[in-house]
Amino acid sequence: MKYCRINIPKALFLIISVFLNNINITLMAADNNMEKESKQPAVKNLSNSEVSYAPKHYFPDTLHCESDRECHSLNPPCIYCNLNPNCIYGEEVNVSCNVNQLVQCKGEHNFQRSFQCRYCYQTELWEHACELKANCNSAATPPAYYRSNCTVNDDVLCLGNNLRKRRRAIYMYWAWRLNFEFLFP
Repeated sequence: MKYCRINIPKALFLIISVFLNNINITLMAADNNMEKESKQPAVKNLSNSEVSYAPKHYFPDTLHCESDRECHSLNPPCIYCNLNPNCIYGEEVNVSCNVNQLVQCKGEHNFQRSFQCRYCYQTELWEHACELKANCNSAATPPAYYRSNCTVNDDVLCLGNNLRKRRRAIYMYWAWRLNFEFLFP
């Protein structure tokens, strides 16, 4: 008959560590509301006023706008669009967009653009750019996560333009002894 020696303090430490790590991962995933999906469109009951991001006299963000492009191909902050918050969630809507006053471009300065009715936090994962850590060592089980700042890509129109930046939990993945980081699925 073979015996197995168990060091009780080390075994308890290991069990408590795994338990606390799972709680930490669960809390980080609970903070991440971007993956919630609605199976049926929801109608917003807001006032009938349109949300207009009116032009300002000084546009510090327009310094990177290209002057040799067609106006209709520009993205925020080079343009501003009148987005109606009374649209039906998930519906494709045509909106009126204007080029900011200090931006030089080719073509008509007022044009129509379509966008999917949703707030910036409801956009898909691939429509974001996130700050990734350079040294993520996650060979441990269960997989590790870290908090990162993510921004909706400029070519995506969404309601709540002042909320284009958001913190999310990022999943760290270790494969082939190389360091890779992927967004939480």
